[in-house]
Amino acid sequence: MKKLCDYGCGQEAKYQSKNGVYKCCINHQSCPSIRKKISQKRLGKTYDEIFGEEKGKEIREKIRIGAINSKTTGRGSTPERESERKRKISERMKLVGGGYRKGSGIGKSGWYKGFWCDSSYELAYVIFCLDHNIPIERNWKKFPYIYKGKTKYYVPDFKIGDKYIEIKGYVTKESNEKIQQFTGNIVILTHSKIDPILNYVKEKYGNNFIDLYEGKADIGEIRQS
Repeated sequence: MKKLCDYGCGQEAKYQSKNGVYKCCINHQSCPSIRKKISQKRLGKTYDEIFGEEKGKEIREKIRIGAINSKTTGRGSTPERESERKRKISERMKLVGGGYRKGSGIGKSGWYKGFWCDSSYELAYVIFCLDHNIPIERNWKKFPYIYKGKTKYYVPDFKIGDKYIEIKGYVTKESNEKIQQFTGNIVILTHSKIDPILNYVKEKYGNNFIDLYEGKADIGEIRQS
């Protein structure tokens, strides 16, 4: 007597798994019924809704074990995803991790005349300040803020006198929240405000001004505030 696929596609079973399940394909994910359910999953349905509570629990456990045993590098599959991955690492280390981590930014990082810079924008700002005798210093102090019910820590980039300086290429909902909760005197330098400084540095030192870095990133070193 012919056996039908236990996954409900209606096709004849050609394989049997070790746990006694009859399958039409050696890889159960190739079964038309499973493919349909996977498509449903991509529409936002949970595994329990698609496969039932017992099977859904089994699938989630396999995913959990697979994630633990994964040997992937963790890098993003595209430049955009890799950039986003680095941004999240930077935010976690800088704002949540309890301190400031050199090399955690997504830009070109290094040392310039005793100042650590995490991006070309930061380097340009330091160069501009030193060229114009502006008494800049790197900030290592962290400030607590609340976001989505959790306490996190905000570390502005630099300090000039009693003013904190934050160089922000883009503004997110969370960055807005931490800035609003910041009780000190802070200046936010977005693209429009940093561009004139960047142009000054490029005109004086050339487009490859990042070659002025005197040392490379030491990503293993952590400076606690």
